[in-house]
Amino acid sequence: MRIALIRPNSQIVACPPPLGLGYLAGYLLKRRKDQVLIIDARRHRLKIPRIIDQLKNFSPELVGITALSAEAIPAHNLAQAIKKSFPEIPLIIGGPYPTSLKEEILKETNFDFAVVGEGEETFFELVQALEQGGALNQVKGLVLRSNQAPHFTGFREPIAEIDKLEIEWNLLEPESYFSWRVRTSENTLRRSARLLPIFTSRGCPFSCYFCHNIFGKKFRARSPEAVLKEIDFLVERYRVKELEIVDDSFNLDLARAKEILRKLAQRPYQLWLSFPNGIRADRMDEELLDLLKQAGTYRIDYAIESANPSRQKEMGKNLNLEKARWVIEQTWKKRILSAGYFILGFPGETEEE
Repeated sequence: MRIALIRPNSQIVACPPPLGLGYLAGYLLKRRKDQVLIIDARRHRLKIPRIIDQLKNFSPELVGITALSAEAIPAHNLAQAIKKSFPEIPLIIGGPYPTSLKEEILKETNFDFAVVGEGEETFFELVQALEQGGALNQVKGLVLRSNQAPHFTGFREPIAEIDKLEIEWNLLEPESYFSWRVRTSENTLRRSARLLPIFTSRGCPFSCYFCHNIFGKKFRARSPEAVLKEIDFLVERYRVKELEIVDDSFNLDLARAKEILRKLAQRPYQLWLSFPNGIRADRMDEELLDLLKQAGTYRIDYAIESANPSRQKEMGKNLNLEKARWVIEQTWKKRILSAGYFILGFPGETEEE
Protein backbone atom coordinates (compact mmCIF):
# COMPACT_ATOMS: atom_id res chain seq x y z
CA MET A 1 0.00 0.00 0.00
CA ARG A 2 1.19 3.54 -0.73
CA ILE A 3 0.84 5.56 2.46
CA ALA A 4 1.49 9.30 2.84
CA LEU A 5 2.07 10.76 6.31
CA ILE A 6 1.89 14.53 6.68
CA ARG A 7 2.63 17.18 9.27
CA PRO A 8 0.72 20.31 8.19
CA ASN A 9 2.23 23.74 7.71
CA SER A 10 1.30 25.96 10.65
CA GLN A 11 2.40 29.15 12.36
CA ILE A 12 4.46 27.17 14.87
CA VAL A 13 8.01 28.48 14.55
CA ALA A 14 9.93 25.44 15.80
CA CYS A 15 10.05 22.60 13.29
CA PRO A 16 12.15 19.69 14.57
CA PRO A 17 11.70 16.38 12.73
CA PRO A 18 8.24 14.81 13.27
CA LEU A 19 9.40 11.84 15.34
CA GLY A 20 5.85 10.46 15.62
CA LEU A 21 5.62 10.00 11.85
CA GLY A 22 9.07 8.42 11.85
CA TYR A 23 7.96 5.89 14.47
CA LEU A 24 4.76 5.12 12.51
CA ALA A 25 6.76 4.49 9.35
CA GLY A 26 9.29 2.35 11.21
CA TYR A 27 6.55 0.22 12.77
CA LEU A 28 4.79 -0.33 9.43
CA LEU A 29 7.90 -1.08 7.40
CA LYS A 30 9.10 -3.64 9.95
CA ARG A 31 5.86 -5.61 9.46
CA ARG A 32 4.64 -4.76 5.96
CA LYS A 33 6.06 -3.90 2.55
CA ASP A 34 4.41 -0.54 2.10
CA GLN A 35 5.68 2.49 0.26
CA VAL A 36 5.69 5.35 2.78
CA LEU A 37 6.12 9.04 2.05
CA ILE A 38 6.60 11.57 4.86
CA ILE A 39 5.78 15.19 4.05
CA ASP A 40 6.83 17.72 6.70
CA ALA A 41 4.98 20.78 5.43
CA ARG A 42 5.85 22.76 8.58
CA ARG A 43 9.60 22.36 8.06
CA HIS A 44 9.48 23.21 4.36
CA ARG A 45 6.64 25.76 4.74
CA LEU A 46 4.66 24.03 2.01
CA LYS A 47 1.37 25.58 1.02
CA ILE A 48 -1.56 23.26 0.38
CA PRO A 49 -1.24 23.24 -3.46
CA ARG A 50 2.38 22.04 -3.13
CA ILE A 51 1.30 19.25 -0.78
CA ILE A 52 -1.45 18.19 -3.18
CA ASP A 53 1.08 18.14 -6.05
CA GLN A 54 3.37 15.84 -4.05
CA LEU A 55 0.46 13.56 -3.25
CA LYS A 56 -0.56 13.40 -6.92
CA ASN A 57 2.98 12.39 -7.86
CA PHE A 58 2.95 9.71 -5.15
CA SER A 59 -0.62 8.43 -5.80
CA PRO A 60 -1.37 7.42 -2.20
CA GLU A 61 -3.89 4.78 -1.21
CA LEU A 62 -4.13 6.13 2.34
CA VAL A 63 -3.20 9.47 3.94
CA GLY A 64 -2.46 10.22 7.59
CA ILE A 65 -2.14 13.67 9.17
CA THR A 66 -0.62 14.39 12.58
CA ALA A 67 -1.51 17.55 14.50
CA LEU A 68 -1.07 19.34 17.77
CA SER A 69 -4.13 21.13 19.12
CA ALA A 70 -2.57 24.40 17.96
CA GLU A 71 -2.53 22.97 14.43
CA ALA A 72 -6.25 22.18 14.31
CA ILE A 73 -7.16 24.77 11.68
CA PRO A 74 -4.26 23.97 9.29
CA ALA A 75 -5.04 20.26 9.70
CA HIS A 76 -8.71 20.74 8.83
CA ASN A 77 -7.88 22.98 5.87
CA LEU A 78 -5.42 20.42 4.56
CA ALA A 79 -7.92 17.58 5.06
CA GLN A 80 -10.54 19.46 3.07
CA ALA A 81 -8.14 19.93 0.16
CA ILE A 82 -7.02 16.29 0.23
CA LYS A 83 -10.61 15.02 0.26
CA LYS A 84 -11.43 17.26 -2.68
CA SER A 85 -8.52 15.86 -4.72
CA PHE A 86 -8.71 12.25 -3.44
CA PRO A 87 -12.33 11.66 -2.34
CA GLU A 88 -12.03 7.85 -2.23
CA ILE A 89 -8.84 7.65 -0.16
CA PRO A 90 -9.16 7.01 3.62
CA LEU A 91 -7.95 10.04 5.59
CA ILE A 92 -6.75 9.57 9.16
CA ILE A 93 -5.91 12.15 11.84
CA GLY A 94 -3.60 11.35 14.76
CA GLY A 95 -1.52 13.07 17.41
CA PRO A 96 -2.32 15.20 20.48
CA TYR A 97 -5.20 17.06 18.78
CA PRO A 98 -7.52 14.08 18.19
CA THR A 99 -6.33 12.45 21.41
CA SER A 100 -7.66 15.45 23.33
CA LEU A 101 -11.03 15.50 21.55
CA LYS A 102 -11.76 11.87 20.57
CA GLU A 103 -15.28 11.64 19.11
CA GLU A 104 -15.52 15.41 18.53
CA ILE A 105 -12.88 15.20 15.83
CA LEU A 106 -15.04 13.21 13.39
CA LYS A 107 -17.71 15.87 13.34
CA GLU A 108 -15.38 17.18 10.65
CA THR A 109 -16.52 15.00 7.75
CA ASN A 110 -13.23 15.14 5.84
CA PHE A 111 -11.60 12.80 8.36
CA ASP A 112 -12.58 9.15 8.08
CA PHE A 113 -10.76 7.91 11.20
CA ALA A 114 -8.95 9.31 14.23
CA VAL A 115 -6.17 7.52 16.10
CA VAL A 116 -6.23 8.23 19.84
CA GLY A 117 -3.08 8.08 21.95
CA GLU A 118 -0.01 6.06 21.04
CA GLY A 119 -0.37 5.40 17.35
CA GLU A 120 1.88 2.60 16.12
CA GLU A 121 -0.24 -0.46 16.88
CA THR A 122 -3.58 1.24 16.18
CA PHE A 123 -2.43 2.62 12.84
CA PHE A 124 -0.93 -0.71 11.81
CA GLU A 125 -4.13 -2.62 12.66
CA LEU A 126 -6.23 -0.01 10.86
CA VAL A 127 -4.14 -0.36 7.70
CA GLN A 128 -4.42 -4.15 7.92
CA ALA A 129 -8.19 -4.01 8.41
CA LEU A 130 -8.71 -1.57 5.52
CA GLU A 131 -6.60 -3.67 3.19
CA GLN A 132 -8.03 -7.04 4.20
CA GLY A 133 -11.61 -6.07 4.99
CA GLY A 134 -11.26 -6.67 8.72
CA ALA A 135 -13.58 -5.53 11.51
CA LEU A 136 -12.69 -1.90 12.10
CA ASN A 137 -14.66 -1.73 15.35
CA GLN A 138 -12.24 -4.30 16.81
CA VAL A 139 -9.27 -1.93 16.42
CA LYS A 140 -8.67 -0.38 19.84
CA GLY A 141 -7.68 3.26 20.05
CA LEU A 142 -9.71 4.23 16.99
CA VAL A 143 -12.53 6.67 16.37
CA LEU A 144 -14.74 5.76 13.41
CA ARG A 145 -18.26 6.45 12.22
CA SER A 146 -21.04 4.06 13.14
CA ASN A 147 -24.59 4.83 12.01
CA GLN A 148 -23.42 8.27 10.90
CA ALA A 149 -22.13 9.09 14.41
CA PRO A 150 -18.56 9.07 15.81
CA HIS A 151 -17.75 5.95 17.80
CA PHE A 152 -14.64 5.39 19.96
CA THR A 153 -13.54 1.75 20.11
CA GLY A 154 -11.87 2.14 23.52
CA PHE A 155 -8.42 2.79 24.86
CA ARG A 156 -5.52 0.57 23.90
CA GLU A 157 -2.96 -0.68 26.39
CA PRO A 158 0.33 1.20 26.04
CA ILE A 159 3.10 -0.62 24.18
CA ALA A 160 5.08 -2.35 26.91
CA GLU A 161 8.38 -3.11 25.17
CA ILE A 162 9.23 0.17 23.53
CA ASP A 163 12.77 -1.02 22.76
CA LYS A 164 11.14 -2.75 19.78
CA LEU A 165 10.01 0.57 18.31
CA GLU A 166 12.34 2.11 15.76
CA ILE A 167 12.26 5.35 13.81
CA GLU A 168 12.66 5.15 10.05
CA TRP A 169 15.21 7.97 10.11
CA ASN A 170 15.93 7.74 6.39
CA LEU A 171 12.35 8.79 5.52
CA LEU A 172 12.62 11.80 7.83
CA GLU A 173 15.64 13.07 5.83
CA PRO A 174 17.61 14.38 8.83
CA GLU A 175 20.06 16.31 6.67
CA SER A 176 17.27 18.70 5.68
CA TYR A 177 16.98 19.79 9.34
CA PHE A 178 20.65 20.76 9.70
CA SER A 179 20.13 24.45 9.01
CA TRP A 180 20.82 27.72 10.80
CA ARG A 181 18.28 29.55 8.62
CA VAL A 182 15.31 27.60 10.01
CA ARG A 183 14.59 26.92 13.66
CA THR A 184 14.67 23.13 13.61
CA SER A 185 15.16 23.01 17.38
CA GLU A 186 12.65 23.28 20.20
CA ASN A 187 15.15 25.59 21.90
CA THR A 188 15.42 29.26 20.95
CA LEU A 189 19.19 28.85 21.08
CA ARG A 190 21.33 25.88 20.08
CA ARG A 191 25.01 25.01 19.95
CA SER A 192 25.09 23.22 16.60
CA ALA A 193 23.04 23.06 13.42
CA ARG A 194 23.58 19.29 13.29
CA LEU A 195 20.91 18.65 15.89
CA LEU A 196 18.24 15.97 16.25
CA PRO A 197 15.67 15.11 18.94
CA ILE A 198 15.25 11.68 20.52
CA PHE A 199 12.85 9.93 22.89
CA THR A 200 14.36 7.69 25.56
CA SER A 201 11.06 6.94 27.32
CA ARG A 202 7.29 7.31 27.06
CA GLY A 203 4.56 8.06 29.54
CA CYS A 204 4.37 10.00 32.78
CA PRO A 205 2.69 8.86 36.03
CA PHE A 206 1.84 12.37 37.24
CA SER A 207 -1.63 13.87 36.90
CA CYS A 208 -1.24 17.37 35.47
CA TYR A 209 -4.68 18.38 34.21
CA PHE A 210 -3.30 20.19 31.14
CA CYS A 211 -1.38 17.20 29.74
CA HIS A 212 -2.26 15.85 26.28
CA ASN A 213 -1.65 12.39 27.79
CA ILE A 214 -0.83 10.87 24.40
CA PHE A 215 1.63 8.37 25.90
CA GLY A 216 -0.48 7.54 28.95
CA LYS A 217 0.30 7.43 32.67
CA LYS A 218 2.49 4.34 32.65
CA PHE A 219 6.18 5.19 32.47
CA ARG A 220 7.94 2.99 29.93
CA ALA A 221 11.66 3.39 29.48
CA ARG A 222 13.93 2.31 26.69
CA SER A 223 16.94 0.42 27.95
CA PRO A 224 20.19 2.37 28.20
CA GLU A 225 21.64 0.00 25.58
CA ALA A 226 18.88 0.82 23.08
CA VAL A 227 19.21 4.56 23.70
CA LEU A 228 22.98 4.52 23.25
CA LYS A 229 22.68 2.36 20.14
CA GLU A 230 20.44 5.00 18.56
CA ILE A 231 22.80 7.79 19.59
CA ASP A 232 25.74 5.87 18.08
CA PHE A 233 23.77 5.49 14.85
CA LEU A 234 22.88 9.20 14.66
CA VAL A 235 26.45 10.28 15.28
CA GLU A 236 27.98 7.80 12.84
CA ARG A 237 25.36 8.08 10.09
CA TYR A 238 24.42 11.77 10.26
CA ARG A 239 27.38 13.28 12.17
CA VAL A 240 25.05 14.72 14.81
CA LYS A 241 26.66 17.20 17.20
CA GLU A 242 23.70 18.01 19.45
CA LEU A 243 20.76 16.04 20.85
CA GLU A 244 17.49 17.24 22.35
CA ILE A 245 15.98 14.69 24.74
CA VAL A 246 12.24 15.28 24.52
CA ASP A 247 10.87 12.75 27.03
CA ASP A 248 7.99 13.59 29.34
CA SER A 249 9.84 12.01 32.30
CA PHE A 250 13.51 11.42 31.47
CA ASN A 251 14.56 11.52 35.11
CA LEU A 252 11.71 9.52 36.63
CA ASP A 253 14.02 6.48 36.93
CA LEU A 254 17.14 8.13 38.30
CA ALA A 255 19.35 5.04 38.08
CA ARG A 256 18.53 4.57 34.39
CA ALA A 257 19.03 8.26 33.58
CA LYS A 258 22.40 8.22 35.32
CA GLU A 259 23.51 5.09 33.47
CA ILE A 260 22.67 6.64 30.07
CA LEU A 261 24.55 9.83 30.91
CA ARG A 262 27.52 8.01 32.43
CA LYS A 263 27.99 5.82 29.35
CA LEU A 264 27.43 8.73 26.98
CA ALA A 265 30.11 10.75 28.77
CA GLN A 266 32.54 7.87 28.20
CA ARG A 267 32.10 8.07 24.42
CA PRO A 268 34.42 10.33 22.40
CA TYR A 269 31.59 12.28 20.75
CA GLN A 270 31.63 15.53 22.78
CA LEU A 271 27.93 16.05 22.09
CA TRP A 272 25.84 18.96 23.31
CA LEU A 273 22.66 17.94 25.17
CA SER A 274 19.51 19.85 26.11
CA PHE A 275 16.14 18.99 27.64
CA PRO A 276 13.66 21.40 26.02
CA ASN A 277 10.49 19.50 26.89
CA GLY A 278 10.63 20.38 30.59
CA ILE A 279 11.60 17.83 33.25
CA ARG A 280 10.60 17.38 36.90
CA ALA A 281 12.77 19.58 39.10
CA ASP A 282 11.92 17.53 42.20
CA ARG A 283 13.29 14.36 40.60
CA MET A 284 16.82 15.80 40.38
CA ASP A 285 19.81 15.26 42.63
CA GLU A 286 23.38 16.55 42.63
CA GLU A 287 24.87 13.38 41.14
CA LEU A 288 22.47 13.58 38.18
CA LEU A 289 23.42 17.23 37.61
CA ASP A 290 27.11 16.27 37.64
CA LEU A 291 26.49 13.51 35.10
CA LEU A 292 24.40 15.83 32.92
CA LYS A 293 27.30 18.27 32.85
CA GLN A 294 29.82 15.52 32.07
CA ALA A 295 27.67 14.25 29.19
CA GLY A 296 27.56 17.69 27.57
CA THR A 297 24.32 19.20 28.86
CA TYR A 298 24.21 22.97 28.43
CA ARG A 299 20.50 23.66 29.02
CA ILE A 300 17.69 22.15 31.11
CA ASP A 301 14.10 23.37 31.01
CA TYR A 302 12.12 22.82 34.19
CA ALA A 303 8.33 22.52 34.11
CA ILE A 304 7.32 24.68 37.07
CA GLU A 305 3.87 25.84 35.85
CA SER A 306 3.08 27.92 38.98
CA ALA A 307 4.96 29.17 42.04
CA ASN A 308 1.72 29.12 44.06
CA PRO A 309 1.24 25.91 46.12
CA SER A 310 -2.56 26.01 45.90
CA ARG A 311 -2.47 26.37 42.12
CA GLN A 312 0.03 23.52 41.99
CA LYS A 313 -2.59 21.29 43.62
CA GLU A 314 -5.38 22.53 41.34
CA MET A 315 -3.24 21.81 38.29
CA GLY A 316 -2.46 18.33 39.55
CA LYS A 317 1.23 19.17 39.27
CA ASN A 318 2.12 18.93 42.99
CA LEU A 319 5.70 20.00 42.45
CA ASN A 320 7.94 20.41 45.49
CA LEU A 321 8.65 24.11 45.00
CA GLU A 322 11.42 24.31 47.59
CA LYS A 323 13.22 21.42 45.92
CA ALA A 324 12.69 23.13 42.56
CA ARG A 325 14.26 26.35 43.85
CA TRP A 326 17.29 24.42 45.14
CA VAL A 327 17.65 22.52 41.85
CA ILE A 328 17.59 25.70 39.78
CA GLU A 329 20.32 27.18 41.97
CA GLN A 330 22.42 24.02 41.66
CA THR A 331 21.91 23.92 37.90
CA TRP A 332 23.30 27.44 37.65
CA LYS A 333 26.26 26.53 39.87
CA LYS A 334 27.11 23.74 37.42
CA ARG A 335 27.12 26.39 34.67
CA ILE A 336 24.13 24.82 32.94
CA LEU A 337 21.51 27.20 31.57
CA SER A 338 18.01 26.72 32.94
CA ALA A 339 14.60 27.87 31.79
CA GLY A 340 11.15 27.44 33.27
CA TYR A 341 7.72 26.66 31.88
CA PHE A 342 4.85 28.57 33.46
CA ILE A 343 1.10 28.68 32.86
CA LEU A 344 -0.30 32.19 33.08
CA GLY A 345 -4.03 32.74 33.53
CA PHE A 346 -4.93 29.33 34.92
CA PRO A 347 -8.68 29.40 35.76
CA GLY A 348 -9.12 31.20 39.08
CA GLU A 349 -5.56 32.58 39.15
CA THR A 350 -5.29 36.18 40.33
CA GLU A 351 -3.05 38.86 38.87
CA GLU A 352 -0.97 38.82 42.04
CA GLU A 353 -0.43 35.05 41.81
